[in-house]
Amino acid sequence: MQKFLVVSRWCCLVIFWGISLCGYAELKLPSFFTDHMVLQSEKDIFVWGEATPYALVNVALGEQQKETSADSYGRWKVKFSPLSAGGPYKMFVKSGNESLWVNDILIGEVWLCSGQSNMEFPLKAAQYSEIDIKKADCDKIRLFTVEHAMSHSPEDDLVGDWKVCSSQTVGEFSAVGFYYGKELYDALNVPVGLIHSSWGGTDIESWMSMETMDTFPKYKKLMKYLRVADFESLLQEGKKLQVDFEKAVKEEPGLKEKWFEESYSKADWKVLKVPGLWNNEELIALDGVVWMNCIITIPDSLAGHSAVLSLGQIDDDDITWLNGILVGETKGYDKKRIYTIPEGVLRKGQNELTIRITDTHGNGGCYGDKSQFFLQIQDAMLSLPDTWNYRIAVNSESFNIIQDSPNTFPSRLYNAMIHPLVGYGIRGVIWYQGENNAPRAGEYYKLFPAMINDWRNAWKDSFPFYWVQLANYMQPDSIPMESSWATLRDAQTSALLLPQTGQAVIIDSGDANDIHPKNKRIVGHRLALWALHYDYGMNVNCASPMISSVKRLGNRLRLTFSNVARGLKVHDKYGYVCGIAIAGVDRRYLWAKGYIISENEIEVWNDNVILPCFVRYAWADNPVDANLYNSEGLPVTPFQVFVK
Repeated sequence: MQKFLVVSRWCCLVIFWGISLCGYAELKLPSFFTDHMVLQSEKDIFVWGEATPYALVNVALGEQQKETSADSYGRWKVKFSPLSAGGPYKMFVKSGNESLWVNDILIGEVWLCSGQSNMEFPLKAAQYSEIDIKKADCDKIRLFTVEHAMSHSPEDDLVGDWKVCSSQTVGEFSAVGFYYGKELYDALNVPVGLIHSSWGGTDIESWMSMETMDTFPKYKKLMKYLRVADFESLLQEGKKLQVDFEKAVKEEPGLKEKWFEESYSKADWKVLKVPGLWNNEELIALDGVVWMNCIITIPDSLAGHSAVLSLGQIDDDDITWLNGILVGETKGYDKKRIYTIPEGVLRKGQNELTIRITDTHGNGGCYGDKSQFFLQIQDAMLSLPDTWNYRIAVNSESFNIIQDSPNTFPSRLYNAMIHPLVGYGIRGVIWYQGENNAPRAGEYYKLFPAMINDWRNAWKDSFPFYWVQLANYMQPDSIPMESSWATLRDAQTSALLLPQTGQAVIIDSGDANDIHPKNKRIVGHRLALWALHYDYGMNVNCASPMISSVKRLGNRLRLTFSNVARGLKVHDKYGYVCGIAIAGVDRRYLWAKGYIISENEIEVWNDNVILPCFVRYAWADNPVDANLYNSEGLPVTPFQVFVK
């Protein structure tokens, strides 16, 4: 101790003389080691921070005391023995003449809540929020929200602070995270700490480390850019290219060549379903200008009359023509498009509707309920077609714009919003993401398990990892169709092969017209069931039923399921199993009839499929008719199976 005092005095003299030999640094802790924090029980507790290089650092937590020295960069770290749930504790950190106190520390269950917008969705906007916020006061639940940040290299700290859960603090917090944590607290009666780190509209690649992304050849070029020494200059160059792009939008060929005129051929335009935000691979990431076109057939009796055209909502801006005549234009993704059509514009037979859409950020397209897309002529309501044509006029990708956004490069959110937390003790992770990756759903089969392993490797802990499967969304299909959302759900299900994983199936809890369903209470509940069963030893059913075998019996298929609890149930007064499609070797799927024949079996068939070789259940963007559950009310997991 005497040596330490001599060194400290010598450093003070050097500073006084204005010489920087000492390399003095302020004693600091990362933002998550602050008042009201929760530390994970029954695990080693690591605490770290910064101090003057080589300085002695003393840290006390409860009755435990540790001493260490900062390294040449001023970094230090200590390890405390595990503590049982309880508190409050205080932590004292001292180095030289500096000291820090951290007060009101609880020991309990800590969960990291991450993903995109449905995890970020605040409690104040959720269903039942008015009731649940009023009842949210609980000083044993603590909330930490990580502020949005991006970085091209791993960071050591982030911005955020711990708050005691109350009706004043919980409204802005993740609704899914809150409902999950509240259910754990109610069941366990121990402190719960929730660390929320998410960002809406982000790809899974943004949340993976640079080392893991290096293993995917597709991202080799992007990872090279990310490691450019002067990365900020690269972003500045991107801003210059942005100016060129904006000029191209103003001078785009569609207006110059008058694509809105009926005489302009649309024969080579591609096909798109409406309504719905653009979700095919060509359009999903597009910023720029897209022209869309459809044909409306008008009966003789309604021709020539004035009308009202409703186009739901358009993301972001539109200009709309009918038979080459301008009928309206609106700026703003959240505004309803209702345009008045003057007399004399509509004619009997075919009428051509053309829309120029400018998308400036995120997803674009025409969206809303199918019922919002109509042409009203007197008392007649004509629905607009489901199938439109489109042509891209300007695409930002052709300008090689390097934007300063989360999805431009992989790993930037991991670097800034996850990496600083590595080492902070957690029980596990809950995850809600995938909507952004749906147009590239096939890649998710490898990306998702790679991310889970990535985080576990970073923490050196095979902690539980539970996620939310994508909800039902968009307009239901009248016939069996291919579905990128169903494929992504299947990729999520395949990750259950990893140990200590679980999936909350919510294909019955979505909203056809809103990618952000408001019932987050059921999401938190179904996630919590996994933790209560596997991590806390409670006798609750947590897993949705899953297909376990398929047997062909003539032209029928007998399907057997696991996780049925006390048996399969259907939500149908006639007892029919809906949402099943089967196909022969031609893979042309037809809806099948189905019945429950035992507690864990159903039988399905279609008289037009003589030799069924493939079967799907709930295989759609919005499998709204899927109605098979176990006795605990958990929906059957969507699947597709080949029958040998």
